[in-house]
Amino acid sequence: MAQLTRGMFGMGDVRVDARVARALFGFSSGHCSHQDLIHNGGWHNKAGEWLGWGDLSPADLRRVMEVLEEGEMFVVLYESDRPRVKGQPDATPTYLAEKAAYVVVKGDLYYVDRHGYSTGKETVDMLYGITAKVLAPETFAQMLGVTSAAATPGV
Repeated sequence: MAQLTRGMFGMGDVRVDARVARALFGFSSGHCSHQDLIHNGGWHNKAGEWLGWGDLSPADLRRVMEVLEEGEMFVVLYESDRPRVKGQPDATPTYLAEKAAYVVVKGDLYYVDRHGYSTGKETVDMLYGITAKVLAPETFAQMLGVTSAAATPGV
């Protein structure tokens, strides 16, 4: 059974019971953190379905790494890259491949290096003592089953 399902963290004007997500992950849509690594990010599953949005701290990301089921992906987009179509915040896997900032899988956090800042590095230290593995956009596209993901400079 898929753990990450559309709207599970709550979706603003769509009335979704987010108590299950809050109990499992410790947060729901609109989450605020004073130690945010990601501010107002958008959260999607690997199919591109919108899960929710909000701040994510290193502690939040660690919790996601711990409770995710094998084979699932928690994909985080920066606020500026969140789909902006009212009532349809889902994204295609191709869009995720082009815009993802972070990807969480069972036991691992990845930083998607869209701009080449960490080329040649295996890991990168993030804020507040969390380390992420560096992932090239093309490699993430392959993980999603997308044939091409052009890095989008200047985004």
